[in-house]
Order: sequence, then structure tokens, then C-alpha cells
Amino acid sequence: MTEEQPSLAEQISQLVQALEHVRLFPSPRKLFRKDQFVVFERRRCQVIESEMGPQLHPTQDNKRITYKSLITGSIKHDPQFGLFARQTNGALNQETRVIKLNSISDICDDKREVARSSLTVERLATPKSTW
Repeated sequence: MTEEQPSLAEQISQLVQALEHVRLFPSPRKLFRKDQFVVFERRRCQVIESEMGPQLHPTQDNKRITYKSLITGSIKHDPQFGLFARQTNGALNQETRVIKLNSISDICDDKREVARSSLTVERLATPKSTW
């Protein structure tokens, strides 16, 4: 029995999904503050556990999100990032890098992983005075 290969449209859809994928890591729980938060789509969201897993609920506090001008992070090797279980894509693996970013705002201490083109990553890692 042979496995059916996905159509070209399905392959493109999977690649777009992988490039748009973001893995969020909420702020850690603290001794007197058990709630966890994350900045997502320009909103501060509280992470609520449910039967379906963690859910993001926008907070109603209307606190303005001010983004940091300098964000630290690291490059991570993750050839399956954004793809279905145990899948890899050679072109995607060669042309993109997964970046783990530390907190992007002072409103909460969340982290995130995103995929970006290797050209963008090299430019971000290079001091501004050289480009």
C-alpha cells in the first residue's frame, strides 16, 4: 500500500502555515500571582486552562502595550517547526531559522518562537552600523 502524496495546493498550504506558525510561552507563574499572560495580536491575553487545552482570553484592563525597542533571543534548530508531526521540509529548513524571542513588552514576561527567512536572521544578527 502506497501513501498518497499531498497535492501542490496542500503542500503550499502547509508551507504557508509553517511560516505563519508562532509558538507562545506565557509568563511564568509567581508565588502570589498564579495567572499567566501573553502578548498576542497586539493584546494582552490571559491563559486559561480548559478541557481543550490552554485558551487565550483578551484582558479587559485596556493597558497600553508598549513594545521594547531591543528584544533578545536565540536561534534554535527545529526542522519540524510549524509542520505536522514528524514532517520536515528541506527547502523550508534551509531557507528559514526558528528564533526564540524573549519578552517583547514590559507588560508581561512571555516568550515566543517564530520562523523567519535566513536572510532576515543574518541581517538582524548583524550590528546596524554594518548594513
